[in-house]
Amino acid sequence: MPPPTLARDKALGWPGQIAASLWAIAVYGGLYARGGALERRVLLAGVLIAGRGECCLSLRWGLCDYQLHNVPPFAPPGPALLMTSGLMTAGRMPPWAVPAVPCAAAPWTLAGACQGWDTAGAPCACCSSCA
Repeated sequence: MPPPTLARDKALGWPGQIAASLWAIAVYGGLYARGGALERRVLLAGVLIAGRGECCLSLRWGLCDYQLHNVPPFAPPGPALLMTSGLMTAGRMPPWAVPAVPCAAAPWTLAGACQGWDTAGAPCACCSSCA
C-alpha cells in the first residue's frame, strides 16, 4: 500500500492529486506556524531543494514516474515535512527511541521495495541509517 498521498493520487487521478496537495500544504503551513527559525529554514530549503530535484530527476531523467506526467504539488514538501517533524520531535524523545525509528520504518520500506511502489526507499534508508 503506497503512502496516503500517492494512494489518493493513483486512485482518484486529478481530484486525488488536488486533495493530497491541499493536505500537504495544510501540514506544511501548520509546521511553519509552529516552528522556530531553524524549522522554518529547513522547511523552505527542503521544498526548494526537493522541488528542483523532482523537476530534474522526475521530468528530465524519468527516475520517478507519476501517472499524470507532472510533479505533483504534494511531492516537494514531503522531504521537508519529514525532516522538520523529525527536528521538532527528536528533542522530546528518549535516547533509545532515535535508533528505533529506522527499525520501525524498515517493514514499510521493505514492503514498498517488494511491491514495487517505492523504488528509492530502501537505498535511501540504507544510506541514512549508516550516516
